[in-house]
Amino acid sequence: MDQHQDVFWDGETQEKKLHQIEKKSEYGFADLYGAFDLDEGIRELQNRMKRRASGRIFGTEMQDYHAEIMKTDIEEYITRLRHLGFDRFIFLERNYLRKLVSHLIATQRQKFHIQSKEHVAAHKIRINPARIYVGHRHTTLLDAFYQYRDFFAKAHDAVENCKILRLSYEQDIQRNPVVAAQRTCQFLEIDEHLPQINFGKTTDSPLSEIVDNYEEVIECVLKSEFSQEAQDLLRNE
Repeated sequence: MDQHQDVFWDGETQEKKLHQIEKKSEYGFADLYGAFDLDEGIRELQNRMKRRASGRIFGTEMQDYHAEIMKTDIEEYITRLRHLGFDRFIFLERNYLRKLVSHLIATQRQKFHIQSKEHVAAHKIRINPARIYVGHRHTTLLDAFYQYRDFFAKAHDAVENCKILRLSYEQDIQRNPVVAAQRTCQFLEIDEHLPQINFGKTTDSPLSEIVDNYEEVIECVLKSEFSQEAQDLLRNE
């Protein structure tokens, strides 16, 4: 969307601020939660809106742990966003397990984006369901799923009476990212455009070929209340 003349896409605004603090600090991300509070985060957002947007639509991205970075909750964060004038929200949903594996691989590689023409080297990982690193913290596999689920539920409640667009990674992006771009333009009521696709998939193989202990992980999820996530994955792969 940052290719559209009417949009300024700022990405993960609060994550950028945390990176700035980390560069000046001797501590790692996990020790910097609370290094700035909600008021500071909102001021950072306001400043970037004034400096960068130049009258365009300003977009920012929220991850499930961003509110915790500022020692607040997602409901309060969204309330403050709404006070700034944010009145349209896009929810991008993805299979929890696939999302998690992509994040873990990107973290291990220290590379979160792949150019569309870049060869994706084979990369295998082993997942310990009792201890994974996600959101700059160690947690369990199922607790990460709970965090994803609770984030979406609370965010949906917090944007009641706002305009909402729900996108599915599997349906709107995986096969053809232009579909998501077109739906977003319609949602924002701006002219549609044909974007250049610059990024490709970081994990382009079935999870059974990526995760060394795939059967153990699938069994763990199947035995939980998130069994539908595993069933969807098994059906689609």
